[in-house]
Amino acid sequence: MMKNMSSTTKIILICSENWEQWYEDLQVNISSEIWLYINFKNQQQALLQQSLWSESSDFAVNVAMYTQLSAAHQQAYENARRFYKQDKKDYACQQDQLDMIRVYIIIFVSHSKQFSLKTSQLICQWLKNLKRNIKSLKNYMIIQTKNWYNETMRSFKSNRLSQWLDEWEIIMIKKIKYEILKIQKNQWLRDLTQIFWSVSEIFSVRFIENANDEEKSNSEKFWRMTQKLREALDIQKNEHTVQRNIFHTSFRKQSDENSSAADDTQETETALSKNNRR
Repeated sequence: MMKNMSSTTKIILICSENWEQWYEDLQVNISSEIWLYINFKNQQQALLQQSLWSESSDFAVNVAMYTQLSAAHQQAYENARRFYKQDKKDYACQQDQLDMIRVYIIIFVSHSKQFSLKTSQLICQWLKNLKRNIKSLKNYMIIQTKNWYNETMRSFKSNRLSQWLDEWEIIMIKKIKYEILKIQKNQWLRDLTQIFWSVSEIFSVRFIENANDEEKSNSEKFWRMTQKLREALDIQKNEHTVQRNIFHTSFRKQSDENSSAADDTQETETALSKNNRR
């Protein structure tokens, strides 16, 4: 039997990220007996087929009526009738549960995913279609994300670093979401090395050093790099320094009483100020 179908705690299947949770929710809300027939991840048991009504002629040749059967054949006929009635109940119960599962799936998948569900198909095929649809969507999003990333890197301009960092952070989150960086690993730092080299050699060197450090090249920690760059922007604003290119700005060294609280900030100032002497 289907369990509580309240949508308050249910996952709507929209993308690959919530597929596993959605699939688990589906299993939780279905009886273990019927799950054996629809779980496409394992070998499914065959669904019950509708039984056929037995006729008297099925038990003896040239017999059209029950009364014409021998005592032994009449006993066999009665047993068949009892089996038929029980099979009919079991089949009806199975079909009721399958109908409820279909309703559940339709309710808890996004509207766009419903187009892959054909009424003529078994539920296990529905689940295969949904999984395939999700995988195709993820592959499409991976391609789009890679293209977006390349465009973002090409659009880099040092005089609009704050806006560029906003865009770069978003695309990095996307790359993590679609597990692109698990394959590319430290490539994101090498990309930063290349585009920053013309404006800040010190930062470029730091990027390539971090790329060779397993912990620092962890893409989940990319925000640390943007934090340092944003600190430099904040210092620029506080110093009321106006330059066409912030990488050519010379920041005033902080006083001794403040230096102990901002080691990373001073390191950032030095890196971003390096090209002022060019």
